[in-house]
Amino acid sequence: MKEIAEFVSDDGILERRVPQGGWSAPSSVVLDDSEKWLLWGALKKGRPWTTIKYPKEGILEEFIGLADAEPKDFLRYARKWGVLMRCKHDLSNGLETYGILPHENTCRRCHKLFWNWAENREAYPLPCEPLSLWRKYSLELRAIIRVAGMLRLNQKGRDEDWELLLKPFKKYNFKRRKIDLTLIIQNWARKARLRIMFEWDDYRDPCLTLGGGLLPSLALQMILAVSRTDAIVLCNFCGKPYFPKRTPNPNRRSYCSDCGIKAAWRDAQRERRKKLRSEKSTVLSETRPRRK
Repeated sequence: MKEIAEFVSDDGILERRVPQGGWSAPSSVVLDDSEKWLLWGALKKGRPWTTIKYPKEGILEEFIGLADAEPKDFLRYARKWGVLMRCKHDLSNGLETYGILPHENTCRRCHKLFWNWAENREAYPLPCEPLSLWRKYSLELRAIIRVAGMLRLNQKGRDEDWELLLKPFKKYNFKRRKIDLTLIIQNWARKARLRIMFEWDDYRDPCLTLGGGLLPSLALQMILAVSRTDAIVLCNFCGKPYFPKRTPNPNRRSYCSDCGIKAAWRDAQRERRKKLRSEKSTVLSETRPRRK
């Protein structure tokens, strides 16, 4: 589609590099007999019921492709990237709250059913998500990308895309298309609960990441694509996010304009001293006489 081609990066992909964290995804996902629901959470011997997924190339483009896909394509995507964590009422099912109080966008009924299932998996049916909801989100994301692409070409866009996107705003009389699309994207990100995450564990230093799940990650990638933002990077010195003028090398440290060359010099000196100490300790251990 020529509309999507407007937002492809220099690397030829739709996705952008951002400091995104991982999210919990069920290790088992299957289709029900009617092929209208995704069932997940079945236990298998020797495997945890959840795994951690991380955003990679293709997460957004493949999801947009589900708009006209078959049920097996939805299953393949869910096994690769995880599930939406939305119930049949199009609200959060409660997994992302990790057992604490549900937030305002959580379905109260499904939240309780989910945690009843988590405590006693044999007494309750598996959590499920309707494919109709997956197709709805895929159609909306495709419509946003197509409308944004046409607006960049100074064209209105397809009527069916606008009709789909303006359904939640029936009470409003929109006339300015770019402002309309801005409100639509903001509403989509709010519904997806795109947020800043704080992460800290035994294997890494505390850091800020964006996203919070599969649906928030899709919202983030959509916003970056529409805004033509190549990347959001965290400064290796102060830890603050910034927009680089060019895509940084993932194998090298990156610094914001406030820290700049001084921070790079400090880190280089710190690494040099660390290397010298390591070499010195190695030499001492080799020259030290061994006890007989």
